Amino acid sequence: MEPLKRRKSSVRQQPEVSEGGFGWVIVLATCIVLFFGLGVNASLGPFFVEFRLYFHESASKASWISALIGFLTLAMGAPANRANNRFGCRAVVMFAGILSSFGFIMSSFANSIYVLYITLGILVGVSNGLMFSPSVAILGQYFNKRQPLANSIAFAGVGVGIIVLPPLFQKLIDIYGWRGALIILAGMELNVCVSAAIFRTPESKKRTKVNEANKNLLPQNNNNQDAESERNCVSLGCSFCRVLGIDCHLLCESYRYALLPYVCFIMGFGYYAVVVHLLPRARVKGIDASGAAFLVSIFGISSFVGRFAHGWILHTVRFVTGFKLCVGTMVLIGFCTCLSALAYTFETMAIYCVMLGLTSGTFLPTVPVAIKEFLGTGAIGAGYPLVNIFMGIGSVLGPPVAGWLYDITDNYDIPFYLCGALFITTVVALFMEPCLKRLDEEDYEHVLSSSMAGTDNSEELVVSVISTV
Repeated sequence: MEPLKRRKSSVRQQPEVSEGGFGWVIVLATCIVLFFGLGVNASLGPFFVEFRLYFHESASKASWISALIGFLTLAMGAPANRANNRFGCRAVVMFAGILSSFGFIMSSFANSIYVLYITLGILVGVSNGLMFSPSVAILGQYFNKRQPLANSIAFAGVGVGIIVLPPLFQKLIDIYGWRGALIILAGMELNVCVSAAIFRTPESKKRTKVNEANKNLLPQNNNNQDAESERNCVSLGCSFCRVLGIDCHLLCESYRYALLPYVCFIMGFGYYAVVVHLLPRARVKGIDASGAAFLVSIFGISSFVGRFAHGWILHTVRFVTGFKLCVGTMVLIGFCTCLSALAYTFETMAIYCVMLGLTSGTFLPTVPVAIKEFLGTGAIGAGYPLVNIFMGIGSVLGPPVAGWLYDITDNYDIPFYLCGALFITTVVALFMEPCLKRLDEEDYEHVLSSSMAGTDNSEELVVSVISTV
């Protein structure tokens, strides 16, 4: 069943896609970009431990670096989408690779934690945002039915990064210090430019753009109801959204889509809080630096498996939709995170890292699938930045709040309990989805009947004019 729309004017055409061919090369390039983007972002734990020791700062202050990176990585999705439409995916991602390298080089000269907020938090965060959204959006131009598989392979780059990079970063820090390790990381980031050089818009997409431009030249007849609906959506703060390139009207097209911002906000808050403090928590529990870094690698291996598991689940279990899988994995993360307070040894922490990686790895590539279920394939590029904004807001709040709770309680179990409880609350969205689906269906039937009535009135008007002449 096609996604239901409230307004006739908002119906999106499904673009023609090639379902493979050169698209698999794009998948590989996206995998490499995400390896050096989100993979590096999730593997900076060894550096944060060094920052705290070197600058003698609290956990909450050090957490703001990761919070800024996570927030800007997601919040830059809408500006990145606008830049992608204007300059093309290749140019935007190549610029992001250069900016990321520059940010790491400048961070190596930092003399305070506040300088790292700018050089590492803002510069690297903005560059990761410019990499992430265009790289994921271009997959939708090459795949439709095979998009879950393409997403699984592309997002596997994040899992590989979490497996390989933490031990590598710890080894580089031991040999060259954290400043020398950042310079080496700056050189590694330039590989993003090499992968971005492969990106190109498929020919079918170019033809679609030309056809849409030709359609815009034709006169359109919008009824008063459509115009009133547009004005109501504009009143939701679209003046700000237009500046960022966010399509707020998507919230008016599907009641069910409005659930995703809430779910992604909770995911951003809890996921980034847990991942950032995973390694420091292991150190507090008495695990040495190499063992703590290996725990992050275990998390990465499990995340790698989870990113492939989501495609298999959606293809084999017919009653599971993308949205149900998103919420189900979050509830499972919540229970595992609450039980992680019982983990005091390396073995029990490793079990928690396995569960955390499997569930979170399944969630992240499933979000575009849920957007497609609610809005259609043609709206993924517009719908993804909007939910990423809410996930980014959660990510900028989660790590500092968790660090603040640790500073005042001297116990990492309290913030992990909080994150686990928030994950479990998303089950409410799962129960609301069937009710909102019925509302979507009623609106669709109302718009369809109004459209048919408008067509009949137009025919009567033409007959009347001809008779008069």
